[in-house]
Amino acid sequence: MTYRHLAAAVFAAAALMAAGPADAAVATVDMRVLFTDNAEWQAAARAAGERRAQLEREFDQKSEGLTGEALAALLQEYRDKARAAERDELTASYNKVLAVIAEVAREEGYDTVVRARSVLYGAADGDITAAVKARL
Repeated sequence: MTYRHLAAAVFAAAALMAAGPADAAVATVDMRVLFTDNAEWQAAARAAGERRAQLEREFDQKSEGLTGEALAALLQEYRDKARAAERDELTASYNKVLAVIAEVAREEGYDTVVRARSVLYGAADGDITAAVKARL
């Protein structure tokens, strides 16, 4: 590391310390609760499961008699299709949950929201799970 890089790193660290984590209001949210009772998410998960089952049936039919590289290539193709189907089904619902979290956090004056299960040590200023769940 050059002297210039070291100086820049020290300056950045000092700037972060000056802002201080104490200045930021931190909230937590229990994502598991938000998705467990979310009818939209449950419907999307069911649709993704149905699409995966359909793809598995297609794979079973097309893979009959295949071996080696041909079977491996087909398997990879269907794995990719299954991942894409799941992503397509769940993304809109997931993004809606994130948008509501951001909306509630802004309204309640929080700068940062972390998953409740991710907090290993320390205390957050508040838990916004109930407020987010009510809006969903």
